[in-house]
Amino acid sequence: MQDSLTGRWLGRNLTPWRRPGGLGSAPRSPWPQDAQPAQRYSGTYDSHGWPPRAPRAVSVASVEESRALAVDASRALAAAGQADMIWGHVAVRDPQDRGIWIKAPGWGLEEVTEPRLQLVSFEARVLEGAGDPHKECHIHLEVLRADPRLVCSVHTHAAGAVAFAALDTPLLPVSHEGALFAGRDVPRFRTTGALVSTAARGVALATALGDAPAALMPRHGLLAAGTTVPAAVMHAVLLDRACRTQLLAMSAGPVQNYSSTGEARAKAAECWPPAQIDAGWRYLVRLADGPPLYPPI
Repeated sequence: MQDSLTGRWLGRNLTPWRRPGGLGSAPRSPWPQDAQPAQRYSGTYDSHGWPPRAPRAVSVASVEESRALAVDASRALAAAGQADMIWGHVAVRDPQDRGIWIKAPGWGLEEVTEPRLQLVSFEARVLEGAGDPHKECHIHLEVLRADPRLVCSVHTHAAGAVAFAALDTPLLPVSHEGALFAGRDVPRFRTTGALVSTAARGVALATALGDAPAALMPRHGLLAAGTTVPAAVMHAVLLDRACRTQLLAMSAGPVQNYSSTGEARAKAAECWPPAQIDAGWRYLVRLADGPPLYPPI
């Protein structure tokens, strides 16, 4: 059966198909590349300095497609090296807005299958699936509740992000990945380094994220979000890679050469247009089907 939402290779036959404009197709990014050419770099930003987040994709997924996306997103994050035993999770908004599709507690990202998913309501009750909800389901419930344009949120304990956040130094556009933030530092959630186990903490985390593609959670992990599932996953992957690259540079000495704000904004448009975000997502979905090319650190 063809997946009209993501173009995922159902049956693993490596024959992709994508419905133009679908939720999981070339994703709408909230960054300048998604604006009309005449509007790019116009200086129109929100109160925190982020470009306005793009509207949610027009096409609405079926429940079946949302569940499939939750599985693919989980396994893609594991393939990218963001697995942490049974911890970390990704949530996909239910197309009927009943809540979120998220893996049940006790499973690793690479172990997620559709029978291991839960539908958790915005009141943090399990509507479908087995077991209790995640203690940290409030991360996703409050992030997606705060902005109806968002379709997906990601929380992992990516090692590079955790290590970099401990330094409390600005994330610089040292690399293409760092340019995702268009020359601005990545937001940081400073309320607590403990579990986001209450709605109040989830609200505070959503506020810290604002309209950014991702945020660091010092002493804990990272948060990423997107108006499509591929965008949310890639935002998490790119943030961790940006952190790792800067950590490597800083291990040799002070960082002296990085993009200006203007160049970073231009690179965000050139390096991370929707087609490239989509291509990175498809690569990770393919990679999830085979052994990793290199082990995570």
